Amino acid sequence: MKNRYTLIFFALTTSFLTAQTTTNFKSAEGYADGALSNNTNWGGQFFFVNTTNQSVATQSNTADAFWGQSQSISVGETITFEVDMKFGGDLGYTANTFIAQIGFNAGGTTSSGGSDRQFIYLKALTNGKLKMERRAGGNLQSTPSYSQGPTIDTWKNEDLTAKVSFLLGNSASTSTITAKLINRTTGEFTDASFDQNGIFSTSVYNGAVSGNLYGFFRTVTLQDGDATATESFSVSSVKLINEDTLFPNIFNNTTNDNQWATAANWDSGKVPSSYTDVSITSTHSIQAGSSTTAVANKIVIDSGGSLTVDETSSLTVSDEFTNNGTVTLNSGGSLIVNGSSSGDVTYNRTLNFISGNDKGWHLVGSPVASETYDNAYANDNSLATSGTKRGLAAYNTSSDTWTYLEDNDSNAGAFTSGIGYSLKRASTTGAVSFIGTINTADVTPSVVAAGNGFNLVSNPYTSYINSGAFLTENTANLVSETIWLWDPISENYQTKVTLDAFALAPGQGFFVKASGASVNFLESNQASGTDTFQKSSSTRPEIKLMITNGSLNRFAKLYYLDNATTGFDNGCDGATFTGGVNSFDIYTNLLENNQGESYQLQALPYKDLESMIIPLGLITSAIEEITFTADVMNLPPDIKVFLEDRLQNTFTRLDQENTKYEVTLAETNGAGRFFIHTTQSVLSVSSDALLTSISVYKLDNSKIRIAGLSQGETTVKLFNILGKQVVNTSFSTNGVNDISLPKLARGVYIVNVNTETGQLNKKIIIE
Repeated sequence: MKNRYTLIFFALTTSFLTAQTTTNFKSAEGYADGALSNNTNWGGQFFFVNTTNQSVATQSNTADAFWGQSQSISVGETITFEVDMKFGGDLGYTANTFIAQIGFNAGGTTSSGGSDRQFIYLKALTNGKLKMERRAGGNLQSTPSYSQGPTIDTWKNEDLTAKVSFLLGNSASTSTITAKLINRTTGEFTDASFDQNGIFSTSVYNGAVSGNLYGFFRTVTLQDGDATATESFSVSSVKLINEDTLFPNIFNNTTNDNQWATAANWDSGKVPSSYTDVSITSTHSIQAGSSTTAVANKIVIDSGGSLTVDETSSLTVSDEFTNNGTVTLNSGGSLIVNGSSSGDVTYNRTLNFISGNDKGWHLVGSPVASETYDNAYANDNSLATSGTKRGLAAYNTSSDTWTYLEDNDSNAGAFTSGIGYSLKRASTTGAVSFIGTINTADVTPSVVAAGNGFNLVSNPYTSYINSGAFLTENTANLVSETIWLWDPISENYQTKVTLDAFALAPGQGFFVKASGASVNFLESNQASGTDTFQKSSSTRPEIKLMITNGSLNRFAKLYYLDNATTGFDNGCDGATFTGGVNSFDIYTNLLENNQGESYQLQALPYKDLESMIIPLGLITSAIEEITFTADVMNLPPDIKVFLEDRLQNTFTRLDQENTKYEVTLAETNGAGRFFIHTTQSVLSVSSDALLTSISVYKLDNSKIRIAGLSQGETTVKLFNILGKQVVNTSFSTNGVNDISLPKLARGVYIVNVNTETGQLNKKIIIE
């Protein structure tokens, strides 16, 4: 069998024999603004690397560049050189003029003669078309004359790809060349195969055999080249690909271990690359076993053949996926098909069983299309039973209720792609199966902004998606860039924001709060991953505040970022979930524009680390002993973290090992008693700091809340915009106090709070 290698123009590689590598001329990949020759492994004249525009542009009406790493090949092997490029519409060419050369160079210098080059010409025609032509080496005047090639109709200001390949024979005369020109904007393309008749460049042939072969391109007769974003010619992407074969790689299971990753199991003797067409025949079962990262160009599974992707493994298919046999994806396994897909797959999602009527529920959606649910489905998947209800329910946003599947098939239906459901196993941990076709396009499920606005959606793909990318894409469709995940172990919702950017597993369900009529899941957001919640590997300073009552555990997090504010930062601050009853929780309030909202995640400005006092809120349902602890990450070593109990007038350091604060609380719902301080020195709180940490906000038009008061007498007065006093009340505080208001006209009012440590004014608006 012939071996095929694809050389795609790439700068930063140390070995030819790699899979696909792509660069877009970013500075992070080792490029520097300026001439192409300033960068490693490149040589060239008059090419300008623009890392801002991520392109290489011409600076001359004749500009050459070549890939600076040589590679030898053997007889029967194929080299392909590929360039992604764009021509402007303002080219200063004359009629039927050659404008670019793309191919190979045996000399590796721009000063070398024309005979060491093997390439195609791109020719601008007077009828507006772009023609592909072939010459053997050299300049435009060289002989023999060029071989005519095909044309594409549209090409100016559009994204083009040129591919030039030659199959190395046992001599120059027996070698052949093929080429393809593609308009990536319109999809138009053309293929050309040229009969060389002995005109294949001997210099290039010898260079390939001897290991002195380079990728080469050149622009000619281009008149405007000023290194701007409107260049007449630019290269936007260059790559290196090791293409094993253009022939199907057949799985023959020589070793009898059924493993994809075993090279000897393939007829080529190599594990497939992303450019390999794979065939699984009727007599074989193949497994992408533990931690296998499998790739292929196309896959065909014959009737009777089977493919299994295990829970820690992934399979990515660049083009077509045809299943006439059996495909099984185990929980956490990933399948991505970038082309078309046909045939059903089975996705097995493992659900943990937890004893108790209200326990063991999981938020799940179908990662495939066309799966249905009824009582038979519930039985087949061992779903729980409670009376006539089965362990499968859809969420109703408008009423904040669940609609359960009934054992008489009432409420049976089809899983909607992108919509989540709540599922519970009957008695043991095990898999729930979803059977259907995989989603290979964008999925846009409908959501409802009415009612509480909370909608249960789910990842509709048999692959992972990035939560940050999902939230960024849906900024206009959501109240905030926040999702909520149900954790059946802690029996609580966990808040995630764009900043977290973690992997949502195939079929994983989560809540969003909608402001529009739909949300978008982008096919391009698919990625492989692992079936675990990501632990933070961030270097950002962070405080995780935790409480426990002995049976339940809750937390709130504070992040310290350079670009954060003390107000609401969308994508960084995440509220607690309020779509259900929560009888035990901890949260924080915003320091600026606090309206009493509860935040599980809050980002704060790093520069103000020592000057901020953060109010904590608690929810408890009965008299119970509460224990506070904290995990501190990446704070400066001299920063100490204190918990203030303003009612008891105590400060407890929480950043040291095994430190905690225990307190007995009655039924509680609110903030104003507990605060977090970060400081370098032994804590002492000034009167000004105490005053600035007091919050005043409106509960409704008939009541305001004042939180964060120190013990002692407090007087509160309310004035309208004309200065008329409308409220005057005094009380002894225990940290939080609610004040009833008379019926007031709409408008702006000033709240004056006078305490034993000083006074402050806050503005409220009565609507």
